[in-house]
Amino acid sequence: QCLQHKYDIVVKESQALNEPFNRLRATDADQRGTRNARISYYLEGDDEGVFDIHKTLGYISVRRPLDRETVPEYHLTMRAEDAGGLYCTAEVYISISDMNDNAPEFTQEIYTVMVPENAEVHTLVTRVSATDYDLDINGRVRYAMRETDDDSYFSIDSESGLVSLDKQLDREQQPKFNITLFAYDQGTPKMTS
Repeated sequence: QCLQHKYDIVVKESQALNEPFNRLRATDADQRGTRNARISYYLEGDDEGVFDIHKTLGYISVRRPLDRETVPEYHLTMRAEDAGGLYCTAEVYISISDMNDNAPEFTQEIYTVMVPENAEVHTLVTRVSATDYDLDINGRVRYAMRETDDDSYFSIDSESGLVSLDKQLDREQQPKFNITLFAYDQGTPKMTS
């Protein structure tokens, strides 16, 4: 008899391979120590071979690295069978919890913008955008600008990615600016692009 008919398990995306993270259990009413009282455990529905179950103890472990961004959850069936062929089954739902394993990615590698020489200070120059595929705080993107001589002319809003003019331009003095922007997440450790 299966001790539970349904298991809801959360496992970290960084779960070590071949290390048990949960145990599925069943009991058998046959006399203890006899052949028919021996229970063997099997997992069904794991076509990718991501998980393993200890055949006699029921401990589940990960055989291959997990990637929540690719497969966030698994639905498996545990079958516990005694040596006499009697068995029970339980549904096993495994959800993968996120770790900060993706850096933000800008939607463009290079932004080219033309700004009129007579543009007023605080004029919006452009908006940059980056996406992070992690969840929650791990995927919350902020922006920054590398500090150079050119950066005194521009600023970036750390939350929106809006780049603004901070100083009056003079084309004859400096016709072109190159600024480097960063996108970073709020996870630990922070990941940057």
